[in-house]
Amino acid sequence: MNFTIMTHEKKTLSKGRIKYTFVTCLLTVFLIITVAEVYADEIVRARVFFGLSMPDGQVVSLKEWKNFVKNEIAPNFTGFNVVDSEGYWKGKTERSKIVTFIISKQDEKAEMQKIRSIAQSYVKKFKQDSVMVVHITGNREFVMGKQE
Repeated sequence: MNFTIMTHEKKTLSKGRIKYTFVTCLLTVFLIITVAEVYADEIVRARVFFGLSMPDGQVVSLKEWKNFVKNEIAPNFTGFNVVDSEGYWKGKTERSKIVTFIISKQDEKAEMQKIRSIAQSYVKKFKQDSVMVVHITGNREFVMGKQE
């Protein structure tokens, strides 16, 4: 069976050629969608827990914290989220700041090195026993509002 495609020239395509063209187009669309979905899903979230209590009983003041964010975190990351928290360390409650970074899987190694460096700086500056860094690999999703 032959099909005729109308163009400025008359061309006849065989059934096999049409199947080949259809399958090629279908595979191309499938690959584009698959690559786009994989890229969109490849993110890493790093959550860093900064305790505000020091071993000697002092606390990191709000001014000291804001200066640390301004001088250490903000210059290294274009976006992050800070949440106030009350945590427990060695059986005692303490105020803390939780900073969440969303980074791409592609940049994970370099970005995690910056995060570790920031955590180490905080440990030294505020005499901390430790700063906890949690890595979470996952998917992101945007819930959109009404489009007008």
